[in-house]
Amino acid sequence: MNYSVQHAPLKRADGEASYFWIFPNMMLNVYPDNFSTNLIVPVGHDRTLTIFEWYFTDPDSAKKQIEDTIAFSDEIQLEDIDICEAVQRGLRSSTYTAGRYSPSRENGVHHFHGLYSAAMSL
Repeated sequence: MNYSVQHAPLKRADGEASYFWIFPNMMLNVYPDNFSTNLIVPVGHDRTLTIFEWYFTDPDSAKKQIEDTIAFSDEIQLEDIDICEAVQRGLRSSTYTAGRYSPSRENGVHHFHGLYSAAMSL
């Protein structure tokens, strides 16, 4: 299996979201009224570019809802960027030592690392 999936309840609407990480560098985010893709492109040994594409079932009739959805996503992405950059600073710290994965919180990361390890050993 070359993907990982996570399901999460939605706080701003009824239903749930499904997030698929497709090895090696794509994410598919499925919501009740739209879906989006995130393509992760390495641009250096310590930098990546994320390309977002949005798909809505009826974009002409819901322009305000689409604008709100994308604005909310942008807000979350900016928060995530800050978190990821802080984690990377911590990983580069001279006092960091690797720990084990959390079975309940990091199973997707563990699965991805297994896929990566298998691909690199080919």
